[in-house]
Amino acid sequence: MRNLVSRAPHSIVQYIGSNHYSDYAGLLTGPFAGYDPNTAIEFNAYWAADNGCFLPGYNPNRILSMLKRYQSIPKCLWIVVPDVVGDAAATLQLFEAWIGTYRRYGYSTAFVAQNGIEQYRIPWDSFDCLFIGGDDEFKYSAVIREIASEAKRRGKWLHNGRVNTPERILYSRSIGCDSFDGTHFTRVPADVARYLPYQLTPINIARDTFMTHRKTRPAKLIATLPLFDN
Repeated sequence: MRNLVSRAPHSIVQYIGSNHYSDYAGLLTGPFAGYDPNTAIEFNAYWAADNGCFLPGYNPNRILSMLKRYQSIPKCLWIVVPDVVGDAAATLQLFEAWIGTYRRYGYSTAFVAQNGIEQYRIPWDSFDCLFIGGDDEFKYSAVIREIASEAKRRGKWLHNGRVNTPERILYSRSIGCDSFDGTHFTRVPADVARYLPYQLTPINIARDTFMTHRKTRPAKLIATLPLFDN
């Protein structure tokens, strides 16, 4: 499982080395981030891009400029199609409006699962990555676990956003995520190294270690979940 960090790659490599960066991390850029994917390519690493719709906000011109600017740069995992936080219906409308443009530029695409998506048909055949968005209640619900399971069954890349703690890293692994991101690692890049064992250690051992360290505050997210091992 990869930790995609919105920070200059060399600032992460200094903590985990180029091999670990290439194998277990990568760059998350976007229309406002300003991180050139080529800086990840220098370390033979993958990159992905968000759409900036959460922060600072939906800006079609900046998104289109990003699609043009990054076209044909190799090792792109996916770029997130515009979405509306917490609103599956509005997200589906934006997805339909933009997916043709993304395809014309040749990108692999990520569709964001937002609150209420269980009420609609997910356009599985139109995207490559399922990006878990929405509020915390939705992100860690039985609904999203079922959707995540279906995504894996269909061979989709699975990404979890706003993952900033060891508990959430382990939860993401437990539902089969291939990657995650969190602003904590942008602010505290040394923790990419500090939390790396939760990505690398066999998940049963990592979970038991974490639960032991958290005896005073039980980790409800990961206590009873079936375990994948990504």
